[in-house]
Amino acid sequence: MNKGKFHTPKYHRANRPIRLTEADVERLLALKARMKAKDEDWVFPNRIKNAGKKMKPGPIWHETLMSRRIQPVARELGLPHITWRLLRHWGATQMVAARVPIKAAQERLGHSHPDLLLKVYAHVLDESADMAAETLSGQLSGSFSAARSAQLADLSRVIR
Repeated sequence: MNKGKFHTPKYHRANRPIRLTEADVERLLALKARMKAKDEDWVFPNRIKNAGKKMKPGPIWHETLMSRRIQPVARELGLPHITWRLLRHWGATQMVAARVPIKAAQERLGHSHPDLLLKVYAHVLDESADMAAETLSGQLSGSFSAARSAQLADLSRVIR
């Protein structure tokens, strides 16, 4: 859906299921109940009225959702200007930082190659930069900090 018109996805990878957690499904169902929505209603319906003063069916435009819902909340929270691109980069960075397998993160974002995720979308977090510094420092000194030792122990348990 783009500016009130339905389109087929530009790429075949864009037409894919997106897995949700049970908690996310519950939040969406609670929102639907709060809005007294029917099963066939859109989760985020638009509020555009046509000449007959009736609601025009369809989902809210992504531009409207961002400007009327997301950005005002971000301003209240003291966050910077939020864009869809920023949210994609944030999501990619969070998945990489949480050690989500690169192939799973790539598919979730709809990329054809994992290198695009790593080259363009994922950014270095301060915690990751600190971990890199700790690793090299530990190698140079022959010892690791307690925090880095715990991280390495966790990693070795996952690998086994």
